[in-house]
Amino acid sequence: MTKNKRLLVTVMGSILLLSAFFLVFSHYREKIMQKDETILILTEKCKKFEQIIGNLELKLPDQPDWARYERLGLADPETNLKKDLMKRKDLIPWKGVMGGNMAIYNEDLIWFMAPNWCLAYFEDGHIGGYMLLEFKVQNGKISWNLIDAKLTD
Repeated sequence: MTKNKRLLVTVMGSILLLSAFFLVFSHYREKIMQKDETILILTEKCKKFEQIIGNLELKLPDQPDWARYERLGLADPETNLKKDLMKRKDLIPWKGVMGGNMAIYNEDLIWFMAPNWCLAYFEDGHIGGYMLLEFKVQNGKISWNLIDAKLTD
């Protein structure tokens, strides 16, 4: 092979390699640009969702006037009411099944709402439900009135 032919083959090979490199580079550059565009779109959507979430206000029911119940004789009204209610299995309108005992087992599943209502979850380990109660405090004594109760599925 002559020197000119070798030079021509080398130049042509280099051109082919550069062309292949350019095609691969262009392909991946386009993919990166598409990903960048997707990231920008998703970032904008996230900002909109953050604004929407920021505008939402979680409104919990008002709490009872705990200071009033302190004046009526309860040292720590919320704790005293929870502990008293957890002892009152007679308020639960269902008996336990399969050997279970109906009770309120978790004080974190007792919620108070103003002015003097309470929602509590009860169970026996097999079935459970919620009951809505009204409470009264007189001279440090707590009384409960069951308003409604439902078993959950």
